[in-house]
Amino acid sequence: MSMLKPKITARRARPPTPRATGRTGKRSHFAAAFEIDPISRVVAIRKGVSSAELVRTSRAMGLPQERIYRMLRLPASTTKRKLAQQASFPPEQSERILGLQRLIGQVEVMVAESGAGGQPFDAGAWIARWLDQPSPALGNKAPGEFLDTIAGQEIIATLLAQMQSGAYA
Repeated sequence: MSMLKPKITARRARPPTPRATGRTGKRSHFAAAFEIDPISRVVAIRKGVSSAELVRTSRAMGLPQERIYRMLRLPASTTKRKLAQQASFPPEQSERILGLQRLIGQVEVMVAESGAGGQPFDAGAWIARWLDQPSPALGNKAPGEFLDTIAGQEIIATLLAQMQSGAYA
């Protein structure tokens, strides 16, 4: 009879990753949205993103709320009603709002990882401007034209990652 040895696997220690922090030095809300695990993200989407998150995103980007819900193709009357009632959005709309927050968080994390974390950087304002700039990688369309779908947001996230790595974007 052969004796089975338990398989022991060693975990490799990963070097600490710089954390994106907000003005208070705490981990940024948007960086946390970017780093959230997929299962927790699904749970949050199903629960519904609160209308306060749309307000937070608008403020972070320095854009009027109306501009945000136009970019995300959220119905104006429904969005205004949700804001007035301080209610949560349904999953489909929550997913787009959270997706935009994750893009802001991705930029914050990119800047933190680049070692430029000591200098002030406003990721929300930067991404608001960048989303309006035509990109050759997108057929000279602005990245903001892709925010209304999850597939479009994935294209934008990939483009940002390519910018970070130095690949042609």
